[in-house]
Amino acid sequence: YMSYFPKQDPLFVDSLEIARTMGGLDPFRITLKAPEKDPGYFFRPEVIKQIHDFELAIKRESRDIVHILSFPSYISFMQRIYTGTPGIPERSGLLNLLYRYISVLKEGGYSSQLNQIISSDGKEITLVIRYYDGKQQGFQTGESSQRVLSVLEKNLPLLPEDLSYRIWGSGIQIVLLNEIITRDQRTSTYIAFLLVLLSALIFFRSLKFGLYSIVPILAGVMGNYIFMFLSGIPLDLVTLGFGSITLGVGIDDALHFLIKLKSIKKKEPEKPLRDALKKTLLETGRPIILTSLALMAGLIILTFASYIPIRYFGLLISFALLNTLLATLFLLPAVILFLEKRRVSPRTAP
Repeated sequence: YMSYFPKQDPLFVDSLEIARTMGGLDPFRITLKAPEKDPGYFFRPEVIKQIHDFELAIKRESRDIVHILSFPSYISFMQRIYTGTPGIPERSGLLNLLYRYISVLKEGGYSSQLNQIISSDGKEITLVIRYYDGKQQGFQTGESSQRVLSVLEKNLPLLPEDLSYRIWGSGIQIVLLNEIITRDQRTSTYIAFLLVLLSALIFFRSLKFGLYSIVPILAGVMGNYIFMFLSGIPLDLVTLGFGSITLGVGIDDALHFLIKLKSIKKKEPEKPLRDALKKTLLETGRPIILTSLALMAGLIILTFASYIPIRYFGLLISFALLNTLLATLFLLPAVILFLEKRRVSPRTAP
């Protein structure tokens, strides 16, 4: 959501600097739980070393991970302070010392933050993984969340086999939310296509004309995806919905054209298809262009909005209208002429 602010806005600039330095605001968390019958599990140096190796591996493989806050990372930090070399000591003295420090601080009212490092009974520790979008050098996104999750899942075998783990937090919620929204929007677009096709079939009472009617809107939707890719417009909560809207506003031109073509063919059945298409273009081209330009002129005003998602919405719908307009006037007649010629052309013997 921060990408919706103007790039020069002080809030955006300052927040981006914080994200690059400290990680985003919504970290991943991995809670590790010791086996039930081993209360001193996380005070064994070999166990903490395996967990620390896991942390080093994911930081090494991911450009997105900025910082990991955990019991092993603090142990490594204390080891560097005492000896000059980071790492996990071979004896448990430093582990017990850090646990005592944390216990004292918890009594001072910092339990909510310190419980993320190690629980009061010492049976659970949590790795807090802060990250941002290292590829785009910006705030954490659905793509960066998915990349971090993939790295975590790939390196989970590095953890001790006898402990249990749970990945949670806002980071994984972003991944799940993106998957749900993308799936739902894809489903709604398919349903919209089917409803438009069904409506055209009922109206024209012809499968052929029903299929012709969706040619311009298919071109409009595909053209918009290409435009989004080339212009760098993200596929997010706002822009995902343009597909279904394009179907609604883009079908108008195709219906206008096909209704006129069917009327001409009904009145003049002997008229060649090429001439019928030419007459249809002459009679409907101007109204189609004027109505589409009028809608585009109204929607293009949204590109002057200060809220970036509104700009994207106005731009994408306007571009979709332009695509469907051009597809109706140029692509649709060509498709009709091509398919009709193939249907009536005599078959040649093999």
